[in-house]
Amino acid sequence: MRLTNELVLTLAAAYTHGTSEYLEVAEDLSAMILAGEIMTSGIVRVFDDEEWVLLKYGGVDEENNRLTNLSPAAPRNASDGADDHVFAIGSSVWGPQAADYVNEVADAIPAFATPAIALGTSAAAGNAATVIRSNATIVAFDATAPSTQAFGDSPSAGEASVAARRDHKHGMPSLNDDQIRKITVSTDAPSGGSDGDLWFKYA
Repeated sequence: MRLTNELVLTLAAAYTHGTSEYLEVAEDLSAMILAGEIMTSGIVRVFDDEEWVLLKYGGVDEENNRLTNLSPAAPRNASDGADDHVFAIGSSVWGPQAADYVNEVADAIPAFATPAIALGTSAAAGNAATVIRSNATIVAFDATAPSTQAFGDSPSAGEASVAARRDHKHGMPSLNDDQIRKITVSTDAPSGGSDGDLWFKYA
């Protein structure tokens, strides 16, 4: 996984991933910066026979030949197990030359993918090695109309994997003829109607 024309440095002090604050190398960084062989900030890859890890560095301590202001760069490492891994003295540090910096940053970005974010009742970290763009669209709704309630329905949590829109409408249940009752107010005597109807007679 080494880039073309990538500059190889050598660790002069052990580096513990996730703990150490700098990378100390055996080479003369001051001379290398003057020669345009390495940048004062960028990305390097630390490698031994067990693990590798990409690191961003934000500064250079030229007096002590140290790359400082370290932070992880993606992808983190080959086996996803380099946290707390100790890279011993003599381990390789592959540092991009100035002309290769843009290519190195591009190679450090994982591939983009169509979002597959699922709506659920609990959060999950997921395990995909791809990322989504800031203007990507996730599936939150579908075109299915809400159900029509019926009298006597029991409550249900539902099982759809999409959300309801805030302005959605449910169908309302219709009344059967035997569920309709008539109220009559009249001076006439009651007549006709069905069981359950009400008739109020007044003088």
